[in-house]
Amino acid sequence: MDTAKKRSSSESSPQALSDDGPRLVIFDARSKSAAAANRSRGGGFENSSFYNASLEFLGMENIHSIRGSYQKLKRICSGFNTASLAPPGRRGVNSGFLGLLEGTEWLVHTQRIVWGAVKIVRALETGASCLVHCSDGWDRTPQLTATAMLLIDPYYRSIDGFVVLVESQWVQFGHKFADRCGLALGGAESAAAAAAAGASDENFDDRSPVSAGSPKLSSNEAQEISPIFVQWIDAVYQILRQFPTAFEFTSRVLLLLIDAVHGGRYGTFLGNNCSTRTELGLPTRTVSFWTDFRDMLSDPASSGELVNRGYRPHENVLWPSSNAKRLLFWEEFYLRHDGDHLHLEVTH
Repeated sequence: MDTAKKRSSSESSPQALSDDGPRLVIFDARSKSAAAANRSRGGGFENSSFYNASLEFLGMENIHSIRGSYQKLKRICSGFNTASLAPPGRRGVNSGFLGLLEGTEWLVHTQRIVWGAVKIVRALETGASCLVHCSDGWDRTPQLTATAMLLIDPYYRSIDGFVVLVESQWVQFGHKFADRCGLALGGAESAAAAAAAGASDENFDDRSPVSAGSPKLSSNEAQEISPIFVQWIDAVYQILRQFPTAFEFTSRVLLLLIDAVHGGRYGTFLGNNCSTRTELGLPTRTVSFWTDFRDMLSDPASSGELVNRGYRPHENVLWPSSNAKRLLFWEEFYLRHDGDHLHLEVTH
């Protein structure tokens, strides 16, 4: 579990300590029905009366639903990868994509992240403290807390701050990169092989790329794969698009992060937690992504694509719209290897 707080201590806020409202708002990322079902496995959810708190369920789906949605997205993008010049129409080869996209529910899942983070920030703005959790705390929880921090504190919208945000809320916090990305590590040797291989990333692999040195995943391990980090990066993209001058970095940085996480080249994102990375000696045996990232920022040839020249720091809280009409399909990522895109590059 994690707690999202404003930089100023809640103890200094009279409203947070008064009897006029709850001192604590507990945000459970799950639906209430899913939380109740966890009771059969020894879990459950808080009784808010024990904590003088309010409890809100955000209705975010689990890793299996997100994986299924992503696989549907993969199929429709591949299905329309025809480079066809046929005219659009109700029954034509180029018709129906938007309806199928809606059927994947991918944007609905992304919408939930933005919507939930805004609710957390609204609670913080009243002076309340917020406790955020899901079933285990390493998937939906960092999605929500990292997004809320991005909205409420302009530091995290700078390049330095965004590095701190990813490192603290995802890497150090214990997001299971190995399990969620399918980068199985069987020991120090396979870890070193995975980091050295640098397998090229395909956006829509059912499994994320696994290097030749990594052991084959079992069926149980395959069920742990889910594009949780990609989904969060998509949510960041949606916010960046709505506030293009509020971020010091461009969407190209988001693409670099996705490639770094799934490529297996950097020890930064291998393993499920810091303990595993330390045991395997990854900090000393592999390259840190942040080192290469800093080098790219200092190189004039690459920094122009990474640094937002229109950046104007916004000191205020960002209030993005989570309305479905405001969320867009991220073509820059999902279609960057698309055949139609390559066809257009050749013909123009």
